[in-house]
Amino acid sequence: MYKRIFSILIIIIVIGISFFTLAYFAVEKREKIVLKQDRIFRPIFLINKLDLNGNYSLIKVFNDRLFFTSWDENLKGKIYMLKENEKIISERYNFQDKISAIGNYYIDNDTVTFYDEIKYPKRLFKFNKKQYCEWQLNAPIHKMEFSNDGFMQYSLDSLKFPSIFHHADTMKEMHLTYNFKELKYPGIQLDGIFRIYENKTFMIPFVLDKIFIFNNDTNIHTNTIELINRPRNFQFFEKNGILMYDSNNSFPNISMDLQGDKVYVLTNETGIWDHRGRYFVDVYDTKDGKYLFSYLLNFEDKENLPKEIVLKGDNFYLLSNKYLYKYDKNIIGSL
Repeated sequence: MYKRIFSILIIIIVIGISFFTLAYFAVEKREKIVLKQDRIFRPIFLINKLDLNGNYSLIKVFNDRLFFTSWDENLKGKIYMLKENEKIISERYNFQDKISAIGNYYIDNDTVTFYDEIKYPKRLFKFNKKQYCEWQLNAPIHKMEFSNDGFMQYSLDSLKFPSIFHHADTMKEMHLTYNFKELKYPGIQLDGIFRIYENKTFMIPFVLDKIFIFNNDTNIHTNTIELINRPRNFQFFEKNGILMYDSNNSFPNISMDLQGDKVYVLTNETGIWDHRGRYFVDVYDTKDGKYLFSYLLNFEDKENLPKEIVLKGDNFYLLSNKYLYKYDKNIIGSL
């Protein structure tokens, strides 16, 4: 009698484990982003891994040095620097007495241009040893990207096409010549990452399978790069009168940087921000828009996931929640 009951319990446990295992793998399979073509992998060699002792963001290269900021309560409002071959991030600029949190920044020699994304969303700041200036803008800043000859401002309206302005001597609106009939809310569906590079502006939405390229002289959309991940249908809902993404959507495009005639896009298998497992850096040719190859990176710790990438010479830097990874993308290593 007891043996029979015990056998039945064992069978129930085995069936239960099998069911949950199958369900788990089914969900994993369903969540993976479908590709238009298989990835072509190239090896990448890890040089070192630096413990940052803090959660930093917005990694950038100026004057051959790495800079960061942070949105953590005890670190925000400052810009930090890491010199070559140094192992400690040090504070370089402190604006905590003037702003709340740095939304983005640009450093030209020793002049810093930045904006506050929380306290002063319509104000632009410029600082150096000789002067401190502020500019009042016409519209709130949703995204801003800087260059030597001006900056790009992205204004957000969920139901309209995004307003993208190129500021130099005068403010000029960029024109996106693309058919977006399939987008229900283009203002937020086109929200993403901007980079100004060699007199061009590169715009990659978080959720689409495209990179849009603008000519900064004519302010005209000139080219589109098709990414290898297939787009998905996105769901929206309203909360307190504000249109928002459904949390079940995937956001495959995490970060982007450019070097030479190549654009590098950080993504992962599922498009979920806290995905644990395989991450990829997909590389495309900026001239003909063709996919070239990918780097494979594995991150299993949910508390330490990739956030941003930046290129500096032969080195490839990846910023996570805890560490700064330095790779040599031209040395034959192992995956």
